[in-house]
Amino acid sequence: MPIVGSTAAVGPTNGAPVYRHGAITAGTSTDHLVLWRPSDCFLFESDPMASVIPNPLAGTMQVRLELRPYVAAILNRYPNGIAVITSIPQPTNF
Repeated sequence: MPIVGSTAAVGPTNGAPVYRHGAITAGTSTDHLVLWRPSDCFLFESDPMASVIPNPLAGTMQVRLELRPYVAAILNRYPNGIAVITSIPQPTNF
């Protein structure tokens, strides 16, 4: 899955990787930090499943072939697994 915006690695902070992303806009005097603990979030993906749907439109002799995967995400198992910190002043000599 492509990431929208530009992503650049800034470096580790306290042993955790830090990335700068173009989709998170910052004001002129503050930065925004989005903290995420991947072990608290779950992503479930199934293998693609095929299905045949007869008569997808009323009164026709057509069939529709579909191939689709199923995806589920549980992001709120632990509410403190994702956090946003704002109002951090930008360093002046950076």
